[in-house]
Amino acid sequence: MNISLNRSSRWSCKSLACIFIIAPMLVRAQTHNSDNSCPPPPMPLEQQMAYVASAPAMNAGFLWKIEKDERTSWLYGTMHLNHIDFAKPGSQIMMGMRNSDVLAVEVNPYDQHAATTSAIMPTTIKLSSSQLEKLRKAYAKDCVVFNAANISSIGAISPLFITQAQRQALFSGFSPDSRLAQIARRTGKPIVSLETLEQQIAALTPSSQAEFDQIFESALINFESGKMEAELLQLNMAWRQSDWPTIIKLEQDMTANQPAFAARLLDQRNMLMAEKINALHQEGKRVFVAVGAMHMAGKTALPKLLQDKGFIVKVVPLRN
Repeated sequence: MNISLNRSSRWSCKSLACIFIIAPMLVRAQTHNSDNSCPPPPMPLEQQMAYVASAPAMNAGFLWKIEKDERTSWLYGTMHLNHIDFAKPGSQIMMGMRNSDVLAVEVNPYDQHAATTSAIMPTTIKLSSSQLEKLRKAYAKDCVVFNAANISSIGAISPLFITQAQRQALFSGFSPDSRLAQIARRTGKPIVSLETLEQQIAALTPSSQAEFDQIFESALINFESGKMEAELLQLNMAWRQSDWPTIIKLEQDMTANQPAFAARLLDQRNMLMAEKINALHQEGKRVFVAVGAMHMAGKTALPKLLQDKGFIVKVVPLRN
């Protein structure tokens, strides 16, 4: 993995496409296939995860080895929506998993509490009637079932990201997070959540109606122009190729364009995650941490925060 910052990126992430390497979206798009212009419908999550068994093992993403008190733990920067060809972790990643005592992820997908509280959403941000009408038209264009009574402001745009990802064959069940959690569960390795679902939702929630309106309008423009779909594909390609300069540029653009959002989504969560990772390691556990790749970049990057806590941090170049 080349960590030089001199190479410029061909694109920047100024829309919410960025969140798919930061926070796993728990909203599923309900689609109907009226014609061939609709994206392919998603398979059930467990079926997606089962298909991964036949995929090739690939080293992709970003890996660090962290050492302290004569114990080694691991940091792995993942992608929450992924293609099946890169869904099965390669030998270097699996070596870290095998040599760890616990898997730490953002939110444990097998946590029943998380599953039953996924409908908890803030009520302070509202969708206007004109926004609902714009959303209805956008949903219709991408074959998403529209039911105004069931649309939450924070989840309003999410189905459009999901369908755009489906057009590129990117699914949550093909994410390394899902596969590693599946392996941990099968082998009896404990899975620890680094945050609660409520904390994740709070991070994704705009701080004001004005901030929400700006994000909403920008996302719809990017959807209509095709930029949303293009960004999702480019983002996934950067992860597949372990393209670190692009991840750095992406974090810098988000911080510059949406500083309050970036502070909630990255800085605040990273500091809490670092505390929990350090605590697990201090308990004598060797921890394999698998979280969205952009948590590894910026002024509060997890490798930096853990280095500040006394860890020796080393980049592990990934090769196939």
